[in-house]
Amino acid sequence: MNATRVRCIFAALALTGGSILPISATAEFPDKPIRLIVPYAPGGGSDTLARQLAERLRPRLGQPIVVENKVGANGIIGTDYVAKSPADGYTYLWVVGSHYINPLVTPKMPYHALNDFTGVTTVAVSPSVMVVKADFSANTVPELVALMRQNDGRIWTYGSSESSSRLSGAKLMKSQGVEAVHIAYKGGAEVVAAIAGGTVSTGFVSVATARQLIAGGRLKALAVTGAKRAPGLPEVRTFVESGIRGFDQATTTFMLLAPKGTPAVALERLQKEVAGVLHEPGMQAVLATVDAVGVGNSTADFNKQMVRDYDYWTRAGQDAGLKVE
Repeated sequence: MNATRVRCIFAALALTGGSILPISATAEFPDKPIRLIVPYAPGGGSDTLARQLAERLRPRLGQPIVVENKVGANGIIGTDYVAKSPADGYTYLWVVGSHYINPLVTPKMPYHALNDFTGVTTVAVSPSVMVVKADFSANTVPELVALMRQNDGRIWTYGSSESSSRLSGAKLMKSQGVEAVHIAYKGGAEVVAAIAGGTVSTGFVSVATARQLIAGGRLKALAVTGAKRAPGLPEVRTFVESGIRGFDQATTTFMLLAPKGTPAVALERLQKEVAGVLHEPGMQAVLATVDAVGVGNSTADFNKQMVRDYDYWTRAGQDAGLKVE
């Protein structure tokens, strides 16, 4: 290596503080495949939505987005993998709202749900629905609560398949001053089957999971979470309309996160293309299958939202009496 070239290299290092040049200075982002880690099982609603988004991002980015399922511990294993991945703009995490609740019920978390990540965007939001068996006597949440307050010797139960639906159930029972035993299941399909069969009294599940059983006359919807009625269940009241507050934010939020320190140029490019995909008719049709509404907010707005959501779920968990198990 000649002296002139050596001097040029040292000059470049001096200008960058001896560090690797940022993405914007080395190449146009992206210049290689991107990895999207999904910490949930393949084939589920969340996984399917992530893969549909990844497929539609490829022509926009000029690079494939490779979806990898790293499953276990209610999403913690895959999430921890991303938290410890290089913040180089080529590894991202797909999570839902249970990301913020896991620290409330899991001992010795290997990462901080807020501080170890930076946000790309909210991809979509989908409401949950509280259901009971179709022939159950209560038609609204207040009617169900009134029955539970009678203390007629019945043992009331609520099922859940992950931490957010568990928290919604615990939050309702605590806020209404009634008691019910929590029963955990591995998936939403198991929860609705148990409720339809009369094994479990009630529970919160996704609209997409419950819609077919509601239409088939096996389940009855009492109320939906969120600020507005669910597109897939327009006849079902919200909790606010039912006279019960505190469930506006108790929705399934599909989010894209990255390791803390990921370059802004990567975050902003990915956010821009995700927002574009969400306006495509094909993607809107996909969102409709899970009763979700696309968002695609800016990285700045989303990172502010992350703080608000983290605080909301933390307070909700504490108020509901959730404890580490």
